[in-house]
Amino acid sequence: MGYKIFTHEIHSSYAARIDNYRSYDTVSKDIIQRWTYPLVPDVQFFGNCVTKLERQGTYRASDIGLSRSAKIGPFTVIGSGTTIGNYTEVSNSVIGEGCIIGSNVSIDGCYIWDKVTIEDGCKLKHAIVCDGVVMKSGAVLEAGVVLSFKICVVKGALWRAPLAPFAAYGAGLHRGAAMARAWAPSGCCLGTREARLCEKEAWAAGSLSGPIK
Repeated sequence: MGYKIFTHEIHSSYAARIDNYRSYDTVSKDIIQRWTYPLVPDVQFFGNCVTKLERQGTYRASDIGLSRSAKIGPFTVIGSGTTIGNYTEVSNSVIGEGCIIGSNVSIDGCYIWDKVTIEDGCKLKHAIVCDGVVMKSGAVLEAGVVLSFKICVVKGALWRAPLAPFAAYGAGLHRGAAMARAWAPSGCCLGTREARLCEKEAWAAGSLSGPIK
């Protein structure tokens, strides 16, 4: 019978495959910049909270708690029930619902999911933080780090960037995504030493991890 491959070219719609950090970031930015309209943050599909589009592509839910001294940069989404403390700076990031962000925190190019607690003085750059994570004071996440659900990062811990940041998934495991997702059980508290152990063993974790959610 032979083999046949049937294709359909999409000319006016939007479709994309997400299988690594770079594609996750690209599609998310397209949504924020309204290339996927009507699938955009300020279109309310369910719930009672209203999200408004403001200048520079910033979206804010109606019930957030935002300090007057906090700075919200362009292309940022802040979800319902989230509070942000004094002198905190957030830019090019998505903050989920019910998050608590302390004072003097720096968040750049990150995706913070729901019910995350980030205490004072933390610094995050180009990272993904899943639901329920707690970051103690002064913790640092470098580019490419992914924290799984309900991880507790101890005070002052440094999670370094992976050796191959933003690499694509292939036959093996994306090293950056493996640092926390595969090796930190729910509710686990990890410091810098434990993070390095996770990174060291990440190559063997391919059977335990799936693609980035």
